[in-house]
Amino acid sequence: MRDETESIRLWWVTNWQEGKQIIESLPFKPNISTKLWKSIAFGSYVNLQEFSYKNLLITMKEAEDDPVLQSTEGGSISIKKRPRHTAFSDISEWLLAFKSYMDAVLVIYENREQELNGYRDHINELCLRQSFHAVMAYDKNCRVTAVTNHNSTLLDRDTEVEGRNFDVTTVKRQRLNTHRSSKLDTEWPDMSNGALGETVRKSTTHLTADQEERVHRNNELPMQFTVPSKR
Repeated sequence: MRDETESIRLWWVTNWQEGKQIIESLPFKPNISTKLWKSIAFGSYVNLQEFSYKNLLITMKEAEDDPVLQSTEGGSISIKKRPRHTAFSDISEWLLAFKSYMDAVLVIYENREQELNGYRDHINELCLRQSFHAVMAYDKNCRVTAVTNHNSTLLDRDTEVEGRNFDVTTVKRQRLNTHRSSKLDTEWPDMSNGALGETVRKSTTHLTADQEERVHRNNELPMQFTVPSKR
């Protein structure tokens, strides 16, 4: 797979203008900039934030609108850009962005589907054990390593990258089940047919003999279960 990926990359590097026309002619393709297509084709590092849902909407909006020009004191004119979102808030946002990234990559590198699927699952599983911010730093390091060493893939384990991003401070603490059973495990009285006296009670509260006699004699409940009288 590595050799095939590298041969595809070299073709795009030497035939970019031809490849660019091929991409432009595709009827169904991700709506991303030519700059991003070139980065993907050349195997360069891509900021995954560019594929976040919010930023893709901004890109589409900018493509539809006329550019807003603003002048500076020196007389130069620049195009005003909309602010971009620069951080994922949770793993669901990352997964959506990575899916959009995958869709674009697979247009050029069809052979990488298994690699990208495996890497996505790996990152998702890491978030169950490690802090989200640590996993995001690890993800960036992994993708930088993959593009600087074209003989590697995202599935290759790099212990140096792991050691740089994960330690005892990034491990998620297991949440203990602190749910405690109720002090009173009680079945409420059967109110049907006026059978208030047929109360079935299971309680850790111990009634005195006096209280038990009152319950059976007067069909009353203990004080903590007193039923309000109708007025």
